[in-house]
Parts: sequence; structure tokens; C-alpha cells
Amino acid sequence: MDTAQSVIRLLPWVDWAALLLFFAGWGGYVWFARHLAHQRPSLLASTNRIRRDWMLQVTHREVRVVDGVLLQVMSTSPSFFASTTILIIGGLLGGVLGIALSLLVGWGFEQSGSSFKLVYSTTAMVVAFVCSTLIGVVFGFLPANSAARLNPVDALARE
Repeated sequence: MDTAQSVIRLLPWVDWAALLLFFAGWGGYVWFARHLAHQRPSLLASTNRIRRDWMLQVTHREVRVVDGVLLQVMSTSPSFFASTTILIIGGLLGGVLGIALSLLVGWGFEQSGSSFKLVYSTTAMVVAFVCSTLIGVVFGFLPANSAARLNPVDALARE
């Protein structure tokens, strides 16, 4: 019991509430992705389904050189561009909304007359941006690079 209380005292209640909110949001997204996404597929999922169907149709007829080149281009270029664009827009919106929300919360504390003051650090924002960018580039580039090296016909056969 003493160990549990000492762990709980490590963080203030606001941090525990934020952690709980984070896990609730994560769980909600997982539920959405498993249940509701099948009813209304996203634009990227629909595009991937149509592209996969087209590539499978190409593999069922006599292979021509043009089909091979088109298959390679269709399997990498549009999906990379679409997914990259969606991720960039989502990241920018998330960053802008996060900064706006933090400024709104700070303004709310100031208006309420609370002695609690939010301090905004440009250095912390830049470090967070650089770290998240590096993580996105590394963990986005490595799978995309290995997928680009695959033969599209073999990749479809493995699916």
C-alpha cells in the first residue's frame, strides 16, 4: 500500500488526469479503428483497395513491359504522396491545435485569477518538434524504403 501511495505522489493530480485522458483517447481511437472504420473506410484505405484490385487484375493477364512499369509506379508513387500529404496536414493541424489549446488554457487561468501560471518555452516547443520530426522520418522512411524495394507481384502474393 505504501508503494502504491508513493508512486501516486510522484506526479501531481493534473498529470495523472492528463495521463488518464491520453489513455482514454488512445482506447477510443483503437475502438474507432476496429469498429467504425470498417463502416466508413478512409480515403487512403479506399485508394489502396482500388489500387490493389487494379494490380491484381494486371497480374491475371499476360504480363507486358508497360504493365510492369505501371505496376511499379502505381504501387509506390501515389500511395507515398497521399500518405505523406495526409500525415503532414495532420501533423500541422495537431501542432497548431495543441499550441492554440495551451494558449487558451493559459488565458483561462489568467482570467480566473488563479495563482497557477503556465510558462511557454520556445525551446521546449522546438525540441518537441525536432524529436517528433526525426521519429516520423526514421520510422516512416525505413518501412517505406523496404517496401519500395519489393517486387509488386511478390508483395501482392504475400498479402
